[in-house]
Amino acid sequence: KAVIFDLGGVLLQSPFHEIEAFERDAGVPVGSIFGNAAKLGESGAYFRLERGEVTLEQFLPLFQQELESGGIHLQRDVSELFVRIERALFPVRQDMIQVIRSLKAEGIKTAALTNNWKRDNGDTFTHALGDLQNLFDVIVESALVGIRKPDAMIFQLALERLKLKDSGEVVFLDDMGPNLKGASTVGMKTIKVEVEYMQAIRELEIL
Repeated sequence: KAVIFDLGGVLLQSPFHEIEAFERDAGVPVGSIFGNAAKLGESGAYFRLERGEVTLEQFLPLFQQELESGGIHLQRDVSELFVRIERALFPVRQDMIQVIRSLKAEGIKTAALTNNWKRDNGDTFTHALGDLQNLFDVIVESALVGIRKPDAMIFQLALERLKLKDSGEVVFLDDMGPNLKGASTVGMKTIKVEVEYMQAIRELEIL
């Protein structure tokens, strides 16, 4: 009855290679920046950013302080990282766009479910999708709803907005294992999207 798509790494490009490139440019170990964020968990600035508790502009100095406290001393301004992440998400994967159009033609509902952030002016990076936002019946953004993947509540919210009760009739595509696990806890079928994302499209066609 419905297919839910993550954005970065699924409909859009994965930013991970750009994050690693920034870490090398900034003279810190690959994996250290978001490794530090993961260590700080729910109370850390990054998870607060994705829940919309702080804007990107408010977040950057907090994040810088956390990195310094964690012994990660960047030789570049951390704001550059987030500019590079947003750029790295594009161009849109046209094969995925075609999949969404085909699903809609078959009468299957589609949704986007993304962890993202908002700016002081209220914009999130989904506005950069322009008219492509109209492909989805529902868009759920962590920074606007105050919940982030993999929290089961955000998947329940997506179901409610799709007006669906049976989660077993929903397929969720994401490139990150913990997010897929979160979707599984509410009963959704899941597909992991690898860098070679055509395999995920083939799996979806089988389902």
